[in-house]
Amino acid sequence: MRSRPSLLAALALAVLVPAPALAGEPPATRVAEKDAPPPIELIDQDGKPFALETARNGRPVLLTFIFTRCPGPCPYVVEMSLTAARKAADPKDPKSKPLVVAVSFDPAHDTPPVLRAYMKERRIKPGEAVLLTGDPNAVKEVVEAYGVNVQKDAAGEIAHSFQTVVISREGRMVARYFGYNVDEEALLRDAKRAARR
Repeated sequence: MRSRPSLLAALALAVLVPAPALAGEPPATRVAEKDAPPPIELIDQDGKPFALETARNGRPVLLTFIFTRCPGPCPYVVEMSLTAARKAADPKDPKSKPLVVAVSFDPAHDTPPVLRAYMKERRIKPGEAVLLTGDPNAVKEVVEAYGVNVQKDAAGEIAHSFQTVVISREGRMVARYFGYNVDEEALLRDAKRAARR
């Protein structure tokens, strides 16, 4: 049987797709988790420091990885996460609504002003989502810590794997989805589970 790190690496490689995404992408693979997520300390769309553990402020998180020039599924992944977050929220408990966090792995292009423009263009409200960038080495460290595979060819085209991570209010991972073709009902169930006290 494969060790957990090699299994996660194999899953990450299995869903590496060039943008635009290949037709007929298989369903995303869900892996249950219990561990604390790797730390994230980057810069948000307003140029302010962002540390995942403190910024979430007791809220659950739906974390994903994108780049704004993606002609493939990146916008869909963010919208899918936003939809799950909205549906998972308990109107009586504001902290139950998951915060959607999207880390850009293209920091040379995705500066805070670019991220702000992306949010405005897609009508993403700052209170429900945070887009992150930062120093290329810091971004690379986060991307590698989560096992997201990003490659750039000679022409500068980016190919990458997809990963969505559900993090509970207690700050533990509930599940990871490898691939962009996520079962939305399963994601919603995990988001609701993460939102519970």
